[in-house]
Amino acid sequence: MLKSIKLYLVTGGLIFLASMAYPQKFIVSAEYGIGTFHMKDLKKLQHEFNTNFYFKAEEVEKFPPYMGYGLSAQYCFSSGYTIGIESDLFSTGGRNYIEDYSGYYKIDFLAHAINVGILTGFKTTINKKLSYGFEINQGLKFSSLDIKEKIVISDFKRDDELNSRSVSWFIKPLLRLNFNISEMLALGVFAGGELNFNSKLHLADDRDIKIKHPFGDEAKINWSGLRSGISLSILL
Repeated sequence: MLKSIKLYLVTGGLIFLASMAYPQKFIVSAEYGIGTFHMKDLKKLQHEFNTNFYFKAEEVEKFPPYMGYGLSAQYCFSSGYTIGIESDLFSTGGRNYIEDYSGYYKIDFLAHAINVGILTGFKTTINKKLSYGFEINQGLKFSSLDIKEKIVISDFKRDDELNSRSVSWFIKPLLRLNFNISEMLALGVFAGGELNFNSKLHLADDRDIKIKHPFGDEAKINWSGLRSGISLSILL
């Protein structure tokens, strides 16, 4: 009995590996979607900048949901298993602003991130037109936070800028539903989320100097949140 079980496991494993050895399709996809972003620590930083001045500006933007773009290339094997590479870009930001008859003051917190990683998952065909699947994307996230401050009072004008960077790890599980328009084109929708751990920000030109809150704590960036959107795929 034990020998039979081992034989079945070995045979099943070989069949699975054999099915993976021959790709059924090579798929290149472009995505357009929306994301929400945790950014708790950066919202705190934005508020602290506001409370440290003798005047209080209005916090008109607080890292809201924003649109993003993505590209991926993957093999879909006859077993339904998929593997490939992916990258996407998201941005958001905050702004404090105040204006009166003598001039204005504003400070912008502009956050950008690029994901570069691998994707693995499976795809199930419902019929010739419809399919659905689940995938997990993970890899490196390259983030930037640019703080741009400007004050104009009568003839006086001053601009300051601080550029910071960060590298962290992300994990992004997604559910997908695809509709084949033709043998070579497919439309899809996706929904899921991204987990991104808090990552410390450092000066763009000096990794040893960390960005800090006015009261001394190191500032952190976190892109965790929901993700959803549409995709257009070329099936090769």
